[in-house]
Amino acid sequence: MLDQRRRLRAALADRLLAVCYGAGVDSTAMLIALKLAGLRPHIITFADTSAEKPPTLDHLDRMDAVLARWSWPAIVRCRKQTLPGTAYGDLYGNCLANETLPSLAFGLKSCSLGPASATVSFARDE
Repeated sequence: MLDQRRRLRAALADRLLAVCYGAGVDSTAMLIALKLAGLRPHIITFADTSAEKPPTLDHLDRMDAVLARWSWPAIVRCRKQTLPGTAYGDLYGNCLANETLPSLAFGLKSCSLGPASATVSFARDE
């Protein structure tokens, strides 16, 4: 474990570190691994698709409290702004307008590259 921490520090030292936090088990473990390795992100973003369940939003608040205790930046919640004239403003509207469903509806557990990645790409522009 100590060797893994050293390798992680060596790979990321002196770099700007941006974390795209998904609020799941893997991304939470990643934050803990960074903390254990002595690496502090410069920014932590979360792509809010406007379709998050209340427990996810509660988890974000709890993680913000943990991050504050670590003297780390709070999670920046990013939400995509649709273009004027777009018939929808959130993931639900996107599904209805485009007659699609999230991958979970088909038994898949991966995050789509649609709304979340588009939301994060807009975070830099603000």
